[in-house]
Amino acid sequence: MNWLVISLLLALTVASCQPYVAVNRGSLRAAWWWLAAVPFSNFVMALFRAGNVRSPRDIVLIEVWADGFTWLFLGLGIVCLGRAFRGA
Repeated sequence: MNWLVISLLLALTVASCQPYVAVNRGSLRAAWWWLAAVPFSNFVMALFRAGNVRSPRDIVLIEVWADGFTWLFLGLGIVCLGRAFRGA
């Protein structure tokens, strides 16, 4: 998953720094917001993990939700990045 985060960060940086490329700025901004949601969701899930140390079942469920939110936010960022170039 790290390679996907790094590649999305690189693509967003390149798309944001090239003013001569016609992109939809609203979709590009939304892609940045979805990418920024990934570490925040990881932080929130780490807080949930810290509160449920005694219950192994709860920790497993939290891991499933943490991975799900991470993949959801990455997917939405990729969709918004694709929309930024298609809508221009």
